[in-house]
Amino acid sequence: QSLAKTYQLEFEEMWGSNTAQPDTALSKFGPDKTDNTPHYFIIGGKEMRCYFSPTDNVNNQIISTISTATQSLHFALLSFTRNDIANEIVLRNSAGIYASGIINDLPGGAPNPQTILSAALGNAFTMYDAASLPGILHHKFLIVDQELGNSNARLLNGSHNWSTSANFKNDENTLIIHDQLLANQYYQAYHHLMSDNGVSIGIDHRDELSITAFPNPASKFLYLNINKNKKMVNYKISGLDGRVISSGKLLEPVVPLPADMAAGLYYLTIDADQEIAVMKFIKY
Repeated sequence: QSLAKTYQLEFEEMWGSNTAQPDTALSKFGPDKTDNTPHYFIIGGKEMRCYFSPTDNVNNQIISTISTATQSLHFALLSFTRNDIANEIVLRNSAGIYASGIINDLPGGAPNPQTILSAALGNAFTMYDAASLPGILHHKFLIVDQELGNSNARLLNGSHNWSTSANFKNDENTLIIHDQLLANQYYQAYHHLMSDNGVSIGIDHRDELSITAFPNPASKFLYLNINKNKKMVNYKISGLDGRVISSGKLLEPVVPLPADMAAGLYYLTIDADQEIAVMKFIKY
């Protein structure tokens, strides 16, 4: 309800009134609007932020969200023209963060985000294959640290393209949601989108934490060897598309495999005091 009322405030500023009749003399659009809405919310115990363009300098919010990545970041966009955002992605990638992305179109000239990102991300960055796939890529979302807990995971989405027009001219909306499950759902869709475009994505984990598990293949349990003594150890089993199969906290170095878990190849992610290690295993 609080978030809906915030959108109502934004609507009424453009509508020019809070009645059924618009007031064109008072209605404001684009740079004529004011920053008159709340930005921070706690909804269902989850932190959420809401911003409107062009009054709220959303470009800075995008860069700030990218800068929080400690494990991975993925983006899908219709239009991407901001070199400062591209440079922040490269900066995080240079710091060891796995970064990937797909966009529909780009401006001409150089340097532009395509030349910047192609050089840094290689095959993890691609253009939407409009010649072979239907329609256009119309997404505007960013997924950050979907492997981690709600305090780390972020989903940024809305109508705002990563462009100068969106930041300084257009009427847009943006949500930043701290919710691992929602971020993971977007990651599943993103994984399929990248696969449809012939791109295989995966996280190159560079943490010092490492794990081994036996037996592998396994039927009912995975017994772990972890190279560090940690107080808080959480696990997650996910499919190759990022779908979470099971998760929990480990009191002993034994991971139970769900009885209804189909045979196949899976990822095991171990989060030990916010250090991450990932391995593949086979369920038979």
